[in-house]
Parts: sequence; structure tokens; C-alpha cells
Amino acid sequence: MGRFENLVVVKLGGSLITNKDIPESPNFHNMKLVCREISQAISTDKSLQLILIHGGGSFGHYFARKFGLGTLLKRNASPEGLARTAAAMIKLHSVMLEELNSAGVFCATILPIEILSRNGDSISAIGESRIITLLENGLVPITFGNVSVIENGSFIISGDTIALAIARKFRIRKAIFAMDVDGVYRSAGLKGSIIHELIGEPQFKSTLRDFDVTGGLQAKIKTGFELSKLGADVFFLNGSKRNRLSKVLLGDNRVLATKIYSRGKSTL
Repeated sequence: MGRFENLVVVKLGGSLITNKDIPESPNFHNMKLVCREISQAISTDKSLQLILIHGGGSFGHYFARKFGLGTLLKRNASPEGLARTAAAMIKLHSVMLEELNSAGVFCATILPIEILSRNGDSISAIGESRIITLLENGLVPITFGNVSVIENGSFIISGDTIALAIARKFRIRKAIFAMDVDGVYRSAGLKGSIIHELIGEPQFKSTLRDFDVTGGLQAKIKTGFELSKLGADVFFLNGSKRNRLSKVLLGDNRVLATKIYSRGKSTL
């Protein structure tokens, strides 16, 4: 994996790219903004290589919640629920691809079932080969959370789980979670200033949106600490604010964000 020295995972949260409280409603303003920011970064730094992941927001999460689907294995889940959730994610993904292409960010889709192991927590050999092939051909691999159906049931694979699986297989320099808030707040009410750097694993209250079925802020923080243990610097930032995503992609860590630095790199 030594040839990928500047590999960054960017997770575009569902709360950012959709109007999360309105079923099946893309947030085109934010989509266009983050696509421009990504385009600007990869045009400026030719060594930068990205893997993109996006969440479900008011598309996949809406149907998953409606039909009682979650990240835990469920037997005898509603076939309609599984089908509608998957279809909604494909619909959102198609819109996201159009916006990326329009901004000059040329991606190739990898479905979660193509790259993850059967239990959904690690990258398969086929998935590893596919990611490498796309990167070597100048394409940006992109995937998204979706339902997974196996012999004894079904469950939702979250985008955060995919990010962690990728970091276990590849050497990731940064993991960026682009959200619709400035970072991690000290209270669930999003009041006051954000926490600029997280050290240790404090138990924060989870802030959940109406359609979020993959765990809230607390789960994301836990994922962030796991990513930092694997050597990635982790950023929780507001993707709806101009220049924040592009600056972090280009190495400016002074951007307003909550950071979890990999071991030995704390700024405190």
C-alpha cells in the first residue's frame, strides 16, 4: 500500500447532502458546495487521493426507520422495506454522482456488497483489489451505506462502518466527516462552542435526527477514535461552510472543526 501515501477518506453525512427531515429530498446547495470543494482540493494537490462515502439522510434512513431496519442483524425483515431502502440509496447516489461529475470529480461506484466481507466489518480481497484498481486509474472510489442481506437475516451497513473497514486495510492519512454542524458540541442542544480536540473517549450525549437509524454522534465519535488508533487524523467539520472541507483536504488543520489526532500528534 506504500504507493498511496496521501490517501484520505471523506464521509459526506446524510444530514449534509439531504434535507434530512423531508423524505427523499436532496440538499442541492450543500451537494454542489462539497463537490466544488473536493474538486478544488484534488486540482490543487495532484498527490491527493480520495475515497468518498456518503450517508443516507432522508433517503435510506427514512425507509429504514419506517420498516424497522437497523445495524443489528434482523431476521424476517420486510422485503418491501429492504427493497425500498436500497432503491432510495441508489436514487440518492445517482444524484450525488451527477453533481460530482459536473464539478470535475470523476468517481467509480463500489457497492458495499462488492467490497466488504460477509459480516460487513472488513474489506474483502476482491474489494481491496477493486479500490486499488480504481485509484491507479485516476478514479475516485465512492460508496455509501446500504442494506445487506445474508443467509440468516439482514442489516444496514453504515458509511461510518465502511470508513473504519477501509482504514483497517489501507493506510489512511485523514478521515473527514463532513456534517451540517461545526463539530462536536458539549451538549446535545448544540449550544456554545465546539470541542476543538477530543482526547480519550468521553461519553457524550447522542444527538439524533428524525431519520437516523445508524447511531448518532456518540457512535461517530467512537468510530473517530478507532480511526485515530489506526493512524488517521480525524476531523468533524461543517461541510456547508465554504472552504472548510477544501482547506482540511489541503493540509490546513486550523479550520474550525473537532479533531481527533492520531497518537502522538495532539496540539494540546
